[in-house]
Amino acid sequence: MPPAILAVSALLSGTAFLFLGSGLYNTLLAVRVAGEGFAPSVVGAVMGAYYLGFLAGCLYCPRLIHSVGHIRTYTALTAIVSAGTLAHVLAVDPVFWGIIRLIVGFCLAGLYMTVESWLNEKASRESRGRIFAIYMMVNLGALCTGQLLLLTTDPGSFVLFVVTSMLISIAAVPISLASTSPPSFGVSSPMRLSVLWRISPLALIACGGIGIAQGAFWSLTPVFTLDAGLSVSGTALFMALTVFGGLIL
Repeated sequence: MPPAILAVSALLSGTAFLFLGSGLYNTLLAVRVAGEGFAPSVVGAVMGAYYLGFLAGCLYCPRLIHSVGHIRTYTALTAIVSAGTLAHVLAVDPVFWGIIRLIVGFCLAGLYMTVESWLNEKASRESRGRIFAIYMMVNLGALCTGQLLLLTTDPGSFVLFVVTSMLISIAAVPISLASTSPPSFGVSSPMRLSVLWRISPLALIACGGIGIAQGAFWSLTPVFTLDAGLSVSGTALFMALTVFGGLIL
């Protein structure tokens, strides 16, 4: 294994478990929401709450990382996500589930930010492309496998929520025990959307369009496939094959 990859192997290992859990969680909850018979508008609100939380996490979590460090931020947020996924089994209520989705989205934004900023700091100019290519392969490979975990048992039971919680909890272990030092803090300043617009309006519009498409895909595709007559197994395979296509690319 190249030294550059070996230096971030703990981060990549933790990332694999994190995306395994988050991939299973997103599709599992979409299947459960569809199965509970919520109205379409309620389904959209519950699933969309994740992205509101994610946006809030993107705005706040940089300050959290600067305050307590990468490792503490990562372990704290994985604990919250792990507890949040288990909380879904306490009550089948759209408002309650929406609040949990909001919290989980916030925490996952911070987790992804922690990992990616750490990888960026450890990568050199020569190795950055290779490291982030491997990171994306781990990301998509774990997401794909997470969809297939839906085939293992009835999604109507509490078991897959427990599995999700276990996977996300394990994601904290490699990073907590990593021998590599966390990134050093530099001076950072926020960048306004107006500045991004002046730099590249096309990129900003494209990113917005991609976000809308991906939000709809991850939140509502399982609901659509079940409504179209596919079984839960068929839905899991459909989602997995779509992610696998991205992995190949």
